[in-house]
Amino acid sequence: MEVQIEQAIEIAWDPRSDQSLKAQAFDYLNQLRSQPEAWSLCLPLAIRDSPPSEVVRHVSLEIVNNAVTAGQLNEGNLAILSRGLLGYIENKYGGATVNSESLDPVSIQNKLTQTVTSLFAVMYETHWAGFFQDVLKLTSSSGSSTRDNAPGTIMYLRILIAVHEQIADVMVSKTPEEQRKDMRLKDLVRERDIRTIAGSWHEILAQWRGKEDTIIELCLTCIGKWVSWTDISLAVNDSLLSLLFELLSPHMSGDQGIKVSETREAAIETFVELLAKKMSPSDKLELIEVLKVNDAITQLVNGRSLSQQRHTSDYDTDLAEDVAKLVNNAFTDICKGLDSVKDNDSVSVRGNSQLRSFLPHVLRFLSDEYDEICSTVLPCLTDFLALMKRKAKNNSGFLAQNAFMLPMILDGVTAKVKYDETAVWGNEDTQTDEAEFQDLRKRLHTLQQAVAAVDENLYTRKITDLVLPTFETFKQRNGQVDWRDLELALHELYLFGELGMKNGGLYSKTKPVSRAAEQLIGMMFKLMESDIASSSHPSVQLQWMELSVRYYMFFEANPHYISQVLEYFVIFVHHPHPKIKLRSWYLLQRFVRHVRGYIGNIAGTVIQALADLLPIKAEVSNEDSENDNDAASSSDEGQSANARFTSQLYLYETVGCVTSVKAVPLDSQVMLLRSVLGPLLTELDSNITPAGSGNKQASLQTHHVIMALGTLARGFSDWTPGHTAAASGPPPSAVSDEFLKASEAILVALERLKSSFEIREASRFAFSRFIGVIGNRALPQLPRWINGLLTTDSTRDEMALFMRLLDQVIFGFKGEIYQILNSLLTPFLQRVFAGIGEAVAGTDDEIQLAELKREYLAFLTVVLNNDLEPVLVSEVNQPIFSMVISTMEHLAQDINDFPTAKLSLSVLARMVSTWGGPDVVPQQAGNLPSEASKPKLEGFDQFMITRLSPLGWAIPINPNFDSNDAQGKQVLGEAAALQKAIYSKTGQDYLQYLRNIQLSGIGPPPDEDDYMAMTIPDPQPTSKTETFSQRRKRLQREAEARSRPKSKAELAAEAQQAHQQRLATKIDGGSKGAKMMAKLGYQPGSALGAEANANARVEPIGVEMMEGREGIGALSEKKRKFMEEAEKVEQGEKRRKEDEGDFRERVAREREEKRIEGMWWGAMKVLEGMEEGKGSVEGTDALGSTGLPIEDGAHQQANGKKASEISLLYKPLVLDRREKEQEKRRRHDLMQSLSRNVTYDDPEEDAYDRQALGNEIEDIDEDDDLDENFKDYMATPVHERLGRVVTFLRDHWYYCFYCKYRYSDKDEMDSDCPGPTEDEHG
Repeated sequence: MEVQIEQAIEIAWDPRSDQSLKAQAFDYLNQLRSQPEAWSLCLPLAIRDSPPSEVVRHVSLEIVNNAVTAGQLNEGNLAILSRGLLGYIENKYGGATVNSESLDPVSIQNKLTQTVTSLFAVMYETHWAGFFQDVLKLTSSSGSSTRDNAPGTIMYLRILIAVHEQIADVMVSKTPEEQRKDMRLKDLVRERDIRTIAGSWHEILAQWRGKEDTIIELCLTCIGKWVSWTDISLAVNDSLLSLLFELLSPHMSGDQGIKVSETREAAIETFVELLAKKMSPSDKLELIEVLKVNDAITQLVNGRSLSQQRHTSDYDTDLAEDVAKLVNNAFTDICKGLDSVKDNDSVSVRGNSQLRSFLPHVLRFLSDEYDEICSTVLPCLTDFLALMKRKAKNNSGFLAQNAFMLPMILDGVTAKVKYDETAVWGNEDTQTDEAEFQDLRKRLHTLQQAVAAVDENLYTRKITDLVLPTFETFKQRNGQVDWRDLELALHELYLFGELGMKNGGLYSKTKPVSRAAEQLIGMMFKLMESDIASSSHPSVQLQWMELSVRYYMFFEANPHYISQVLEYFVIFVHHPHPKIKLRSWYLLQRFVRHVRGYIGNIAGTVIQALADLLPIKAEVSNEDSENDNDAASSSDEGQSANARFTSQLYLYETVGCVTSVKAVPLDSQVMLLRSVLGPLLTELDSNITPAGSGNKQASLQTHHVIMALGTLARGFSDWTPGHTAAASGPPPSAVSDEFLKASEAILVALERLKSSFEIREASRFAFSRFIGVIGNRALPQLPRWINGLLTTDSTRDEMALFMRLLDQVIFGFKGEIYQILNSLLTPFLQRVFAGIGEAVAGTDDEIQLAELKREYLAFLTVVLNNDLEPVLVSEVNQPIFSMVISTMEHLAQDINDFPTAKLSLSVLARMVSTWGGPDVVPQQAGNLPSEASKPKLEGFDQFMITRLSPLGWAIPINPNFDSNDAQGKQVLGEAAALQKAIYSKTGQDYLQYLRNIQLSGIGPPPDEDDYMAMTIPDPQPTSKTETFSQRRKRLQREAEARSRPKSKAELAAEAQQAHQQRLATKIDGGSKGAKMMAKLGYQPGSALGAEANANARVEPIGVEMMEGREGIGALSEKKRKFMEEAEKVEQGEKRRKEDEGDFRERVAREREEKRIEGMWWGAMKVLEGMEEGKGSVEGTDALGSTGLPIEDGAHQQANGKKASEISLLYKPLVLDRREKEQEKRRRHDLMQSLSRNVTYDDPEEDAYDRQALGNEIEDIDEDDDLDENFKDYMATPVHERLGRVVTFLRDHWYYCFYCKYRYSDKDEMDSDCPGPTEDEHG
């Protein structure tokens, strides 16, 4: 049998094996794993004297380990297995002389360790209490009392590390039951063996110190892991600290350099693990002193590797990064300790002292020339500045005590923002380094913002002191300044705008809005006076242009500088560096558009300067090229042709802007416009014929020319149809004539090349821009535009986009478009219906189809809302109207697309309101009229009742309709609104239809009163009758009250009440005592004793129960009340002694944390919509054009991914949704399975049958465990998680979470958004 198993393993893992044999081998091994006796067959293979191959031993041990963890072994088998495995390890690694060559390979050692650890987890609690004593014997040679056996010691330490990973590793996800079991095992280890284990560590370190570094490293690793859940005092002593300090400063060199590095790294990691142990803040600060962490770091920093070799090629960057990590963790722990204590107590004094001692180390690594090392200490600085901000809000003295640190931190951050001496700007070979440096700059700027939040005056003063002297030096030295210093000043001036313009601008009634704005304006004056733009370095020139656009408000207030800026822009648009050149084209357009109202008659000069850049030259990509960049490259040194053309369009928009300013006379505008349009129209005419013949270059050239014409129109006029501003409107007719010619030329090209998607796309763009410059003169061309843009080749997406554009035209020209719309409506809708009726081939088609349906319904809404409804039922369009209604009826009943169904019902209700005539049912309560009035559209009253009314009932009676769905409820609301609209127009006729036809089977028999025809009087203030629903709820509450078990206090109160009631009850006349008294002459109501005594007692003496052990009269009623009042006063005094300030602070902090957490979930939803939709949802805000959130539907894509494939930033949202959906599905499957006995197992059912019948619940996602990064991410404070999501949205999608707005690019976001934080949004 062993031979057969060995052969199967060899075949399964041999890449040369036949595939069919390999499949059989795997099947055999899988069956073997499930057999309880498999371990007894595989164990000899793994531990026999003549071992088989490594893979056979590895697989055999895996089968044995699986049997242990799966619970396939009973107590006897576990004992046999443990003896056999421990015996093998003792023989192989035990006290006898061990030959290193005879040891097992590392993979087998790891597997042996894993199997032994699994046995520990199963047997230690009850059957193997001496586990650690047994494995500890491996460390000693035969007859020795010291830990002198190296192989056994290594195996012992491996086992200890594996035990920690088995029962104490918090990064491993486990079930609650597994967690409870691990807790029991840890308690037992701490109770039974921890002192022995800790003692063995010190004995091993003493034995092998200076002899075997591998054992030292393993032992330190083991200590670092175990100390997280054991008593730290057992592990840390003077001997350990002495060893750690010795390892931090070894005196070895040469061939031992690698070993030195490894042992030193292990020592540093031990410090890190010791500091990571959870404890109170005061204890953590004390631990930092006990461990002498500051001394250890000082020793490392002053060592040769980090001090003398720092600026040489021998600089040990790995060591520097390890030490920086230690500094970061220690400084963070100090900040956390100070955050939870009050000022001026002993803990606070100790923490402040440690802050001062560690700050130089933090600043040293912050200034490190390697960005990776610098980045390591940024988290602790963030925590420190956040602590300063919180303390400042509480008026704490902490800020005053540590304010001296802020300038030092700000200076260090600013110095790191600067390019270093080795930096080469603009070199393509350093693009990766440049991207990493810019990312570091963003993180450093976050620290600058934190400093500004603590001390705004300090930040303003530091930036001003940096920028102004640099500009002055540049001016005095005639530009002879290091470009790095100049670029740093410009960069800081650019970022300073977040503070200077946090209120949305620089000026308020010609005065600066704040002190920071005043300083910013002063620096801008100095910028222009110093003529910084004359610098020859491209990075300085680029930063200068960025500043000019960002602070355009400065130039609006100081228009005499605009000409100077434009002069330099005209120079930079011809820059030899492609990055500067293309960027300047875009920035010039942005600047000109902002200051258009202040520009003079300079259009001719600008157009002449740009003349050589305006000619368009399309470049067709080489489909056979393997390099996409080469395939689409242009002459601008590797810049893609598409990128160059996109930037070139900005030049045409600039030309349109400068030409259309009021300072340019009308005849000059026309002349300049012709000078630009003429070459474009000539180029367009010359390329139409070759493009129609299939010439790709000519087709692409035609596309580019059409796009340029549309962009020129966009720059010329911002007017849109429907705009009601008095000064708005299309340009004068002389200008419109020129654009009308261009529009005609584009139509000719479109009619001849309408089969090309690119030509249709460009033409649609141009048409949308031409509307603003030719106004209603575009209406006669509208049929030709529709014929060219909506062809048989048009996609649903094209149709939806054009319908959105057509909505704008109808709204803008609703008084003039009737005749044109009447003539083109039928052919237009026929093409739309054809698009809706096309088969769906995939997810993209489904999305486009849904969008087309909604745009079609939106188009009908626009027609109805703008008093153009006659066009739908005109004589020309009557044949298509029935299809319009049929289509909406179909869409209104589609429960698979609730948004479309809701919109369709809304359109039908609008039709009812439009064509149904006046209301016959008053909105206020009153008698119903008996007759309906005549509708506007003949026969529409019966049409509403017979065709539209059933739609409101079709959705809820659909068996697949989910009434709990939120969107489904909205659809029901629209259906109810449609029913109400029909009723308001038809009155009694509609009620008769409902009673006799639609709802004939519902309600009372015909012979009963017709309650629907009765007039219901106003309710009178009478006794309220309990309805069935109210009675059911009342009975349910009473049943719940009866079924609830009573507490001890309630039972005692009831017993006391019953006892008092019995004592107060008069003597029953039928009792034996009463009968005896009656025989003696007693009459009820009379007194006992002499009849002459008028004061004789008629009632017996009342009984009062004593509650305590006091004597009679000790607790009179007066004394009782006094004591109760005294107790109340005492309790009130205790409550008033509570620290109300701490309570309020804690409640406020908890409320703020809940609010931030809610914002975090919202930000994740937005990010998921962006990421999973890949930004496909257009629009400028968080809603798409239909008003739907951008994340709608995106979660379907995220749910289809594995957890490891989902972005870390919104993975919690997806996992939370999966868990809820899984729980919902489990409940559903459970309810479905109740129709049969769930314990019944049908042998004829396969897995799919059991799943379908509800006997087997399918997990939605069971593939991946949560990785370490996710757990680290969730361990961070929620405000940091929110910051990461918000920052990602800004950097990658230009979306501001606080503005709820998606900007077109970074520049627009920088200029229009107040800033990246919530505080900056007010």
